Amino acid sequence: MQTKVVKVIPNDFKNQSRDLRELSLLSKMGCKVSVVLKESDDVYDYGYDVTRVTTKPFGNTTLLKPLNRAFSIIKWAQTIRNKKADIISCHDIICLYIGWLSTVFMKDKPKLVYDSHEFELGRNTTRNRAQHLFYKSLEGFLIKRSSLVIMVSDSIADQVAKIYSLKNKPVVVRNIPLYWNLDEIKINNNRQQLKLEYNIPEDAYILIYQGLIAPNRGIERLLKLMTFDDKYYLLLLGDGSESYISEMKYIAQDLNVDKRVIFHSAVPYCELKNYTGIADVAICVGENSCLSHYYSLPNKLFEYIQALVPVVTNDYPEFKKIINTYNIGELCEDSESSTIHNAINIILSSPDRYSNYKANLLIAKDNLIWEKESKVLENAYKDLILSLNK
Repeated sequence: MQTKVVKVIPNDFKNQSRDLRELSLLSKMGCKVSVVLKESDDVYDYGYDVTRVTTKPFGNTTLLKPLNRAFSIIKWAQTIRNKKADIISCHDIICLYIGWLSTVFMKDKPKLVYDSHEFELGRNTTRNRAQHLFYKSLEGFLIKRSSLVIMVSDSIADQVAKIYSLKNKPVVVRNIPLYWNLDEIKINNNRQQLKLEYNIPEDAYILIYQGLIAPNRGIERLLKLMTFDDKYYLLLLGDGSESYISEMKYIAQDLNVDKRVIFHSAVPYCELKNYTGIADVAICVGENSCLSHYYSLPNKLFEYIQALVPVVTNDYPEFKKIINTYNIGELCEDSESSTIHNAINIILSSPDRYSNYKANLLIAKDNLIWEKESKVLENAYKDLILSLNK
């Protein structure tokens, strides 16, 4: 009998590369997959049964926010319940709560999967003590009712196991992309086009930061970094709030580096490799503003590796493992612009050194791929599916 899996996602689907990889794997395993997610204007056909549910049934009025929240949770839970799933996979703690709520009073309850994309208790958000205790209690309650708990790094899995005294450490599935087959012609064409459009000299270096353009991502430090060397050109590839991006553009002008800072909106994921690969050095240095950042292991690090671009990263536990294991870049002890500058200079200090990074990246590229990482997730789901028949 075909296993029915419902994936619950709280936001837009198109940028959730990890969820898409998970759903693709489940489909290949023979599961019948459906998705419940936030209502949006996105009409792309992802090949799955997609149900969009509003989070604002009473409109955008601020006074009705509590009612919106209460009624949307009920609506989401009812929608999930109607799917008659065998397994409910949940993107975060709120989705897990809704997934659990959908099973209340059911005789044969679906198995809950908590596929957390970050360290919930260490998130980059402002919570007072009461709110922190609430989320800790909620997560502890729901984890013990989940049949499978998945975290994105060993450090986060260790912390979660310790906090909730779990007998079994959560399964670790890192945010690793599929192997990227690079099109050198497209990459070179994009690089040349960028140089022409922004008058970038031949002896200049292109630095890239890709991902969300938002506070605590180190964007301000990168803008200041540009004052250290006029051979640096910074490509900020990603989306963010208009107000924040406008603020960053103003800072770039104030520092007199705006001619060398390129704000480029996010590109479709299938095209990302043709943009990432144009860079000489990739940067993954954020602010140590929360434990979720400190223990993180983001998509962009592995995407830089797949594009064969040497990396400058924070000296955080998970980053350090990757950088030191493969020798593919440099670590920064802090997020200061001067420290990032020194790390970039080490990478670019000699052609032989740079060639060595490139050779090591080829090894890392072959090892750090979803084709291998997915085996962990596949085995975990196989065990879960087998338990349905017991």
